[in-house]
Amino acid sequence: MFNRDSMWFGVLIGILMPLGVYGLLYGGMLLYQSISGSGLNFDESLLQLASPVINLFFIRYYFVTKKYEDSGRGLLFVTFVYVIAYFVIN
Repeated sequence: MFNRDSMWFGVLIGILMPLGVYGLLYGGMLLYQSISGSGLNFDESLLQLASPVINLFFIRYYFVTKKYEDSGRGLLFVTFVYVIAYFVIN
């Protein structure tokens, strides 16, 4: 499934994985709040910054293990865009 060496494939993975991680973390925090009944506030901007961390594992996988440079470059590009957008918006 992840055996393609394409810049667009790397961009697609780089976009979808952090969105999935963000959704899981956000949903987990909401579930925790509803189960515990506490008014625990969490910083949503921290989740926005932490969600692209999953891309680092995929970048290493494509650059080092698979030697797929185009997919790794796509992932790296999207990760930089995420981080720069975070600091510009916040």
